[in-house]
Amino acid sequence: MGLRFRKSFNFGPLRLNLSKSGMGFSFGVPGMRFTKLANGRKRKTFSIPGTGISYVSDSKMQRSAANDDKVSVQENGKNSTLLRKVWGIGLLIVLIVAALL
Repeated sequence: MGLRFRKSFNFGPLRLNLSKSGMGFSFGVPGMRFTKLANGRKRKTFSIPGTGISYVSDSKMQRSAANDDKVSVQENGKNSTLLRKVWGIGLLIVLIVAALL
């Protein structure tokens, strides 16, 4: 078994996750959470609060045929450049708010 590390910081509906493999973040409300993992994958979680029942949907990692070293995250067969920009802006806002506190 390997050594694991994870630390979370909560800012209301936004959660910043730090781990040995990198930084990820998620946002949501009880019953629904959207997550960007440290490895770049995306996850959506829908649950019925208080029951332990949930549904998780992960994005798939696909290898590029031209270059096996590059891995791109695709959602429904399309690169989601806009979604990456929104995540990046959201993370920047969180870091600014954290610096001001």
